[in-house]
Amino acid sequence: GYNPYSPEEASLGDNTRHLARTKKGAPLAEHPHKVRRLILCSGQMYYTLSNARDVRRIKDVAILRLEQIAPFPHDLITETISNYPNADVIWCQEEPKNMGAWFYVRPRLRTALRGAFRGGFADGTTWRRRPVEVEYVGRAASAATATGSAAIHQQETRHII
Repeated sequence: GYNPYSPEEASLGDNTRHLARTKKGAPLAEHPHKVRRLILCSGQMYYTLSNARDVRRIKDVAILRLEQIAPFPHDLITETISNYPNADVIWCQEEPKNMGAWFYVRPRLRTALRGAFRGGFADGTTWRRRPVEVEYVGRAASAATATGSAAIHQQETRHII
């Protein structure tokens, strides 16, 4: 099965940044059971969130970057989500709610969530503490793709983070 702390997984590159270790060998991120929030996103939002997490030294938030959403990587998402049994699941995007991938990924993430916690967790531990729904974090629906103001855009980005 999938072990997020295995050397094989740690060598996969940028998506495994949360597996990095200190100079003394301690993990920079919490064990998956201690992660309180799993954020799924795509594109540059990953780097924005990852940098904010690093600057704030947050260890109990995992970020999963989806670079390909069509066809949707259902099996991989289901397996990954099942490794974070106590985490709230969030979809985060920079685009307004009605313009990004949210309406495409939402039903697919719901299906993945149902599959992730059917019959218990991947490691055989107890059932999830409560039902999970995918939450949306991002800009509100808008008729325009951009605000037209760099200051407002930066303020909205800070609010998302």
